[in-house]
Amino acid sequence: MEWNSIVQMSGERCLSSVAVLLTAAAEVLRLWSKQPEFALTLDAPATGPAHELTFDVRPGDSFAVRAGRVHRQLAELPGSPTEADRSAGSTGSTGSTGSTGSTGSADASPVTCHATERAGVLTLTWEFRTAELPAGFPADVVSVCTELFERLAHEPESWDTTDRLPRVPRWQIAERTAANSTTADHLPAATLCGLVEDRAAATPDAVAVIADDGQFTYRETVGLARQLAHRLLALGAVPGQLVGVVVDKGRTQVPAVLGITLSRAAYLPIDASWPAARRAQLVDQGGVRVVVTTPHLRDTLAWPDGIRLVTFDDPEVREAPTGPPAVTPTPDDLAYVIFTSGSTGRPKGVVIDHRGAANTVQDINHRFGVGPADRVLGLSSLSFDLSVYDVFGTLAAGAALVLPAANRVHDPAHWSQLVDRHGVTVWNSVPALLRLWLDSSSAPAEAPLRLAMLSGDWIPVSLPDALRTPYPDARVISLGGATEASIWSVHHPVEDVPASWHRIPYGKPLANQTLHVLDHRMDPCPVGTTGEICIGGIGVAKGYWADPVRTAERFVVHPATGGTLYRTGDLGRYLTGGDIEFLGREDSQVKVNGYRIELDEISAVLRRQTGVREALLTVDANPATGRGQLVAYVVPEDDGRAGPAPDGAPGGDAWPAALEAAHSELHRAATELAPAVTTFRALWKSLEDLAPAVMARTFAQLGCFTEPGATATVDEAVATGGVRPLYRGLLAQWAAVLARQGVLTATGRPGEYRADRALDAAALDSEIETVLSALGAEGSEGSDEVLLDYFTSCIERQLPLLRGTVRPLQLLLPDGDWRVTEALYATNPAARLQNRIAARAVRTFVDAAPADRTVRILEVGAGTGSTADTILPALPADRVAYRFTDLSTAFTEQARKRYRDAHPFVDYGLFDIDKDPAGQGLAPGSVDVLVAANVLHDAKHLDRTLARLRELLAPGGLLVQIEGTVNSPLNMISFAFLEGFGNYQDQREATLLSVPEWQAHLARAGFTRFAPVPEGEPAVDALIQHVLLAGTSDGSTADEGHGPRPLDTAALATALGRLLPDYMVPHHFLLLDEVPLSANGKVDRSALPSPWREQEEQDLTLPLSELEQRLHAIWSDTLGHGDFGTETNFFDLGGDSLHAVRIAGRFRTDLGIEKDGSEAIDMLFEAPTIKELAVLLSREAGARG
Repeated sequence: MEWNSIVQMSGERCLSSVAVLLTAAAEVLRLWSKQPEFALTLDAPATGPAHELTFDVRPGDSFAVRAGRVHRQLAELPGSPTEADRSAGSTGSTGSTGSTGSTGSADASPVTCHATERAGVLTLTWEFRTAELPAGFPADVVSVCTELFERLAHEPESWDTTDRLPRVPRWQIAERTAANSTTADHLPAATLCGLVEDRAAATPDAVAVIADDGQFTYRETVGLARQLAHRLLALGAVPGQLVGVVVDKGRTQVPAVLGITLSRAAYLPIDASWPAARRAQLVDQGGVRVVVTTPHLRDTLAWPDGIRLVTFDDPEVREAPTGPPAVTPTPDDLAYVIFTSGSTGRPKGVVIDHRGAANTVQDINHRFGVGPADRVLGLSSLSFDLSVYDVFGTLAAGAALVLPAANRVHDPAHWSQLVDRHGVTVWNSVPALLRLWLDSSSAPAEAPLRLAMLSGDWIPVSLPDALRTPYPDARVISLGGATEASIWSVHHPVEDVPASWHRIPYGKPLANQTLHVLDHRMDPCPVGTTGEICIGGIGVAKGYWADPVRTAERFVVHPATGGTLYRTGDLGRYLTGGDIEFLGREDSQVKVNGYRIELDEISAVLRRQTGVREALLTVDANPATGRGQLVAYVVPEDDGRAGPAPDGAPGGDAWPAALEAAHSELHRAATELAPAVTTFRALWKSLEDLAPAVMARTFAQLGCFTEPGATATVDEAVATGGVRPLYRGLLAQWAAVLARQGVLTATGRPGEYRADRALDAAALDSEIETVLSALGAEGSEGSDEVLLDYFTSCIERQLPLLRGTVRPLQLLLPDGDWRVTEALYATNPAARLQNRIAARAVRTFVDAAPADRTVRILEVGAGTGSTADTILPALPADRVAYRFTDLSTAFTEQARKRYRDAHPFVDYGLFDIDKDPAGQGLAPGSVDVLVAANVLHDAKHLDRTLARLRELLAPGGLLVQIEGTVNSPLNMISFAFLEGFGNYQDQREATLLSVPEWQAHLARAGFTRFAPVPEGEPAVDALIQHVLLAGTSDGSTADEGHGPRPLDTAALATALGRLLPDYMVPHHFLLLDEVPLSANGKVDRSALPSPWREQEEQDLTLPLSELEQRLHAIWSDTLGHGDFGTETNFFDLGGDSLHAVRIAGRFRTDLGIEKDGSEAIDMLFEAPTIKELAVLLSREAGARG
């Protein structure tokens, strides 16, 4: 290298050659650095001990300017090498060593460069700790360094250019140039709708769409779409206009989006399940005037004013021609706009034209051979861009799109039915859904599945082989990109996965698209160096809808090619060979369950809520399940807006008014319902009188008390009769009832009874049948008929219930039918009376609150919504925030669908009365009214639960409780089999408490007020159920003396649920005094409290039998940890329905037991511990013989 030339040019710029040398070395190494700023350690004899020199890059800097900064740092060192350089001139010796990333000795650094000069010749010696560096790195460094010095020596202009001087090694440039040479002339410019019309012309009678509600041929699909297009054109549709589409999963979705594009408008998908406020926000942002929907959604959803709603049932659509519209869409027309989460608090709409999207779907079909013989399973929502391929890619290929039923979109058993029934050959989803399907026991043993396209999230390295094991012909393709780049931009066929791989490569670009990994200056990164993934080519979006600022931030000009690039914000690095590896993100965008979420959008919405000073969001993995969940950290305002002062009851003392209203409603309802109450009470009494005979017959069938004077203990009945240990306490209650009836006598020894007369099972069975036949002949109607059928089923199945061969939920919810629960808790006259009393008390409490005050209502154990059904219509929507909670998402999801439009003030969540509310996101004093219908008797430790609930109530708050208050024999042969009845762990001797017992427990918990309704009305008291009102006086508080009430996190969740889709509402809200900061002023995330509380210490019962050990192994594998015993509740461990589906699959493969997902969930609800589950499975095995 011509060192003298470099020394000369250094002098001309008043720079020391040492400064130039060090700057050049830093420039070379920076090429492989993720950060633009870093340090080198200088070890030169003239300067004494080693010194750290910092290097940074500023916009507009040239090489000479950066060398000048280094020169000035050197000048400040003792024995400055710049002085030595000037005295030695061009023949002196630099005698210096530079090393990267170390503030100590160069010997400890992974890269060291020794520089010596002799007689005008510079010698550089590089040393590499190769174990710490990627393969090929040393040779690349030497090559780049040599090229840089040659440029400095021969190109004077290189000193002053602001371009990066060191270039990526030439062999790497060649690799990625080849990878980005994707021009594909065989893919013509087209429109999405044009591709479908072409296929319809070629194969009009082929099946295009298969759905739960029927199927369409290509002729029918295009005909309907054209009719819709004619109607939209009549309503003024023009190119570039957005037309909303709000259609549930089903065959109508396809002609809906196709018809919009045929009109030259663009479709804007809006999910019907989103909150009304979110739907209205997108309609407003998109400037939407027309929405395509269905008659059902048209009539049931809330719609913004001024919106024209169009359905296929409209006469104007049905009577429109099926011929082509008068307009012809072009490739440059907008095709669709999909809104994604936005960091400013407003979603951002990605604008995609036909050219880009049509290019992608044509490439996929050509590349992977998708054609008329294929069946594609369409699992994705229209608001998720994978659906663009599902609809237009499938139909462009002449294939058939198979859609799941709208109410079973997330049911893997249903997917299996579709795969098997319709011969699905192509799978297109996020990886988690394929994993869920494979883990379920329902996946068919054989299927024609030949292609699995996975995208939207990390692909577990084990997933490809997990698919190919049962389906060896299946080809697995990793796809990636961004909504902003027309569905997909990169692909990687996944063949054998080496054991050394930690992740599946992102891959290489698709046709007519390019991929780049660029640094902060938009310069290429070398192999192995992390940078930002940028996408170029035909698929790049036109920007964000009506948002030029964000468009300018993310859609930029490539400095080398001049083409448009989309800056994804994703981090990646090149691999040798030209593939890119995806590494995640550095900003606040995350993916949770496949959804792309901007954490800053949620934070922005939170900060706009009253009482919130600061908010930040994180994603934290549930240690029990490994799934990421959104966690919100909130700092309340300091000015008192976090909540009212301690004397701030909702509106003075509302207790007297609520109590008076409850009694008033009691007398009104009792009068109105008197005939029905009389009939119901007669039926109940007949069954109640029959219950002891049922107990006696069952004891006889268990082989007990069949001879006069025969003795038996409850434990003997359990052991000899094959009874589940869970029901030992129930049999003890039965024996006590029969003792009171004079049938048995307690002997005085623990649990032992003697028969006063022989129990004849046959005679008792005849007596029972006579009574039931008489009751059936009386012709009960409505709820009475349903309840008679239910109790009859229970009476006929006492032995199977006790032995676990029949599950109580099968009787309560036969085939998923809710009629029995509705009859028990909603439609029978006693339930209607109690629910009316509860609703009137709650409404009166709300009316007592100031008009500007939101009353916060929490219902626990809400179940089927039988009580909420009566309370919610009675409430003013603008005055309350109602949180509907239960242990099971099955109930909360059912309620969400039922109430989401009629009652938008309702929020939904999980709540366990046996756990601390603080660990479930509820702060003390954060609830004004607490509703608990037929649930608090389920508490394992009643006093502890009541004390915690009392702490939740604000000063002057109200507890409205519905409870059975007599342990009737009829309950003991029916409801008592359900999980929760008898599952207490305190000192109670029976599940249900009397009114005086409830009063004593509530008083111990700190409730200072109590009133039962009814009270002393014999005719109504005979219904053996009461509404119990309890509360604290206006002046007391759960945290008295601790200042203002904490911010109401339940209300925050409700507010966010009205503004954001469910998947964006945080799972946890934690309150902070201040956001913790690190020494440099950044958020110290390590100091944030975890939402996961340690489980209460308990002695773990180890698995003993072989079956228990195998079940423990299955649970451990499924949940990801084994730190639990055989008596630990499955749901306390973080188990959910997805885990239950996986466990069902393991039942089949490991134990040879056939259970579908629904049966597994039922079983785990009934037997949620390993000990109980082992007994239940053993009983079933015994029954099968």
